[in-house]
Amino acid sequence: MSVTRATRLVAAAIGFFAVFLQYAIFIQGPDAGALPAASIRYFSYFTVLTNLLAATAMAFSALAPATPPGRFFSSAGVRTAITVYILIVGLVYHFVLSPQFNPQGWSLLADTLLHYVAPAWFVVDWFAATDKRGLHFGMLPAWLAVPLAYGAYVLLRGAMTGEYPY
Repeated sequence: MSVTRATRLVAAAIGFFAVFLQYAIFIQGPDAGALPAASIRYFSYFTVLTNLLAATAMAFSALAPATPPGRFFSSAGVRTAITVYILIVGLVYHFVLSPQFNPQGWSLLADTLLHYVAPAWFVVDWFAATDKRGLHFGMLPAWLAVPLAYGAYVLLRGAMTGEYPY
């Protein structure tokens, strides 16, 4: 197994672990409510969705690169889009949200993995192992489609529920 495949496998494992550790913490919280509603709320966060996407991309790129999903998640355009999304997660959290939080224990571990480790790892992987030939700024609208669609979803959901997850 190549170094890139091995590091992507480790990154995938860390990403999935972080998402599900945070999920376990979230559903046990005082405001969780019923499991189905709590699950919908949890999986409505851009951080969670993006980390799942990044972990999935790392897993398919490591374990099954020759399969249709592996080729999809290994393509430069898709990896660049995911890099944009995970950068949004890390930067917004660090500069906007982190001053409002003081996680402790397992929450600190999940928080660090989701907002710092996974974003940094994916960005480093993109710089080191993504073939950037063929990428151009004309792809930017497609790359921004997911964050824009998510923003519309959050505004619609917030108007209906009063909650605006990030």
